[in-house]
Amino acid sequence: MLLPNTVFLQFPEVLDAEQIPLMVQYVDILQVGARNMQNFALLKKLGQCGKPVFLKRGFSATYQDLLMAAEYILGEGNPQVILCERELEPLRPTREIPWILRPFPFCKSLHIFP
Repeated sequence: MLLPNTVFLQFPEVLDAEQIPLMVQYVDILQVGARNMQNFALLKKLGQCGKPVFLKRGFSATYQDLLMAAEYILGEGNPQVILCERELEPLRPTREIPWILRPFPFCKSLHIFP
């Protein structure tokens, strides 16, 4: 059952720069999948679109690669970048800090992202 006033954000993946003008009219956030994380022409166009961009890190990409991909978006004037770390295994119910959160202090030390 849906609650009244529930909002669902539309979050599709952009596969090509030609899709951006149409998608900007209808979606809330533009998603860049791991396979397009190094599609620099696409990242630059997303930096000019004015919509938030959800950027996923590929399994083989380093955190530096993720931050540099975000730089392409930021460099074109779009400060609305959401970085996404991909989970490789389910989180275990332990008291220690989940390993998935451990890279964030490292990334924060390298970049201006909150």
